[in-house]
Amino acid sequence: PSSTLKMAMVSGPAMIMSAAAAAAAHICRPAGLAAGIFAHVSAKSMTSPHACTSMPPATIAARRRRLLVQMAERQAEEELRSLAAELDDVTEEDFDGASAGWSDDSFSGVWAGNAAADAGVDDAGSSWNSDLAETSEGGQQEWISRVAAPKRKALKRIETTAVGMVDVHFARRNGFHAEVTVQHKKPKAATVHRLWVSSNVMQEIAALRGKKEHEIEIERVCEEIVEYLDENGVDLADPDWAMEDDSVPFSSDFFAARTLLNYYADLKQHLAEKLLGPAKSE
Repeated sequence: PSSTLKMAMVSGPAMIMSAAAAAAAHICRPAGLAAGIFAHVSAKSMTSPHACTSMPPATIAARRRRLLVQMAERQAEEELRSLAAELDDVTEEDFDGASAGWSDDSFSGVWAGNAAADAGVDDAGSSWNSDLAETSEGGQQEWISRVAAPKRKALKRIETTAVGMVDVHFARRNGFHAEVTVQHKKPKAATVHRLWVSSNVMQEIAALRGKKEHEIEIERVCEEIVEYLDENGVDLADPDWAMEDDSVPFSSDFFAARTLLNYYADLKQHLAEKLLGPAKSE
């Protein structure tokens, strides 16, 4: 009947394309090619009720990009395989034959020219610059001036080598951390001793001569303290000095100025005299 013929004419192409898409899906599913074919066919050509549901344009575009990347990877892999096959056919005789025309003489001129350039000599064998090559009687080039390296200043026997200041909102916590290096003769070595001098101690020392804290140097304060201890029997070379004596409230490695002032009754006056001179008589 005419109605059947019309149905066949309308649905025939769609069924053929659906069958082709199904075959492609069976063959190329691992590579993702079938998904792209299904998406393209279902979005534009399929009119059969058996066709798959159309996908959003963004999904179609993403799958197309993925398909192009996979195709590029396959092409690169095929090119690498073909190149590897060509290299497998090359033998050592081929390399020997290619280098048979080379000789040492063909490169001797090049190497000789480079060696001459490195040595500062041109083709004629002359100096690279006769003006700069002139030397003095001592054999040194005249355009070079001899500069002596600066000599390191020798440390004093007792010298402050590092100072750090603490300045916070709490006045009693302000002060100075310092390191003093002491040179010893026996044994011939140097020891480093650390000190904490609070700002209150600095103020008390300066006040003995009517001065302010900033009028005395922390470096000199630390050096005078260490020298006073050295003169009063503290073995600065022995890190274990007085470790077994409980009556000594400090060690030979670290000194807190307040502790020393409490232990040595004359230390504050000694420091004031050393730093600011003797007291003025009335």
